[in-house]
Amino acid sequence: MLKLEILRGDQKKNLYIPAIEHRDQMDQLFDSADPQKNLVPRLGVLASDITGDLRNQIGSLRIASGVIVLGRAADLILPDTGLQTGDVIHAVNTTPITSMDTLQAAASSLKTGDPVVIQVERSDGLTYLSFEME
Repeated sequence: MLKLEILRGDQKKNLYIPAIEHRDQMDQLFDSADPQKNLVPRLGVLASDITGDLRNQIGSLRIASGVIVLGRAADLILPDTGLQTGDVIHAVNTTPITSMDTLQAAASSLKTGDPVVIQVERSDGLTYLSFEME
């Protein structure tokens, strides 16, 4: 219950409003993410394959395949990749990303000093994020 006190002129009135916790599927996926399976340490993100229910929630994508970013890993000291929660990763450098396996393989092949370009879909638009691997 949320208590809201309203002052109108010199009169006070208390309103009690039931509060509910809103959690979308991204929150649930993040909470249930398995660090062994969903963590991409070289990029410092938790990510997931796009499954049927999640695909329905995301809506139509410009590129059908990809992996969705569930969140950033706070404890890892890595380059600022620019990746955000909800980004769909479609490619790392020239490697198309179709699953967590291809993302893990592409990320693990990156070496310190390598230039990196990640193609992401964000807010119905495609964009490129670039940085140097640390």
